[in-house]
Amino acid sequence: MSKPRAQMLLAVACAASTFAAGCGGGDDRGNSQALCRETEQALTGQQGPRLLVSAQLLARLRERATAQDPDWLALRAQCDGWAAAAVNPPSGPAYGSGATVASGYQGDGYLDPVLSLGLCYRTVAGTDAGAATKYAPAGAKVLDAVSTPESQGGAKPSTDHGYGIRNYGVGMALGYDWLKPGLAAATKQRVVAALDNWIGWYDVGGFTKNHPIANYFVGYLLAKTFAGLAVEGDDP
Repeated sequence: MSKPRAQMLLAVACAASTFAAGCGGGDDRGNSQALCRETEQALTGQQGPRLLVSAQLLARLRERATAQDPDWLALRAQCDGWAAAAVNPPSGPAYGSGATVASGYQGDGYLDPVLSLGLCYRTVAGTDAGAATKYAPAGAKVLDAVSTPESQGGAKPSTDHGYGIRNYGVGMALGYDWLKPGLAAATKQRVVAALDNWIGWYDVGGFTKNHPIANYFVGYLLAKTFAGLAVEGDDP
């Protein structure tokens, strides 16, 4: 995706979030604008995640990890469980036990594992090499399942008029961004191809694609915006 197009998507997303935050008061509006500025800086070459996890938030997460905060310990335990779990592809059983990651309802079963592993990875990266080398491959394994090509049993974007983009598209974009330093080139290429497929289909045939109402459009907007920012520089 070209830089001008990615920056256009950023502008649209920031305008929408700032407008919405403005309804809640000055502090929310200021926080939204600050997050937009950080995201724009990340796009222009700064290190770190581009989506949702600001430098300040990441610093707080690492402080809580160092302090062995109970919430961090709970998240770490969850990540350790996901790291040891098997992962079903979309063509496999949709619901598994606690030791199995599965697609759930149109991909919602993949979201918690990939986002949790992404946060755990970013929190320990640079401070705990052993944990980082556990969480990144585990997250990559989930992303490999989520991005399975249709020809190999992957989810079809057209199912239920595109409902799954809120799970598959958003999950792949956030997972790609948060796990990126630990992803192999083959996984990156696979995720980029899958995002192009999902968003390309929705651009043409998705439900309410031209009408900014209801949950279908929100899933499409988030997937397309997050994907544009996440793969900027990696997807021509």
